[in-house]
Amino acid sequence: MTPKLPNPLRLEELTEQQQTYLQDRLPRGYLLRQYIDDLNNLQQEIDGLIEDGKSFVKMKEYGPAGTTFTDVSELQDIHTVLSRGKLSKARVLVESLDTAVRDYLPTRLYDQMYRQ
Repeated sequence: MTPKLPNPLRLEELTEQQQTYLQDRLPRGYLLRQYIDDLNNLQQEIDGLIEDGKSFVKMKEYGPAGTTFTDVSELQDIHTVLSRGKLSKARVLVESLDTAVRDYLPTRLYDQMYRQ
């Protein structure tokens, strides 16, 4: 059974069952602490893109704003499924991204997603 997971993930707030659930879904050698750090780094990238999008709107540059918010939406979808421990589903979403958007994913997270 899938345990309910908090959002955002914080290692110190996870029960032993939640930790085991997540760790069992990670590639061997990818520590849960690293995974959670990578998810937090991804969220920081998303937050930065949101600010970029707002700046484009303020400057009335609606084309770049739209593109930026589309990127935010795609990355947020990936973050959501990763927060649930679903690396294979996230991989499918990543494969549909433009290369420039993939660059927002933390390198270790991206590499580990493809080790499974």
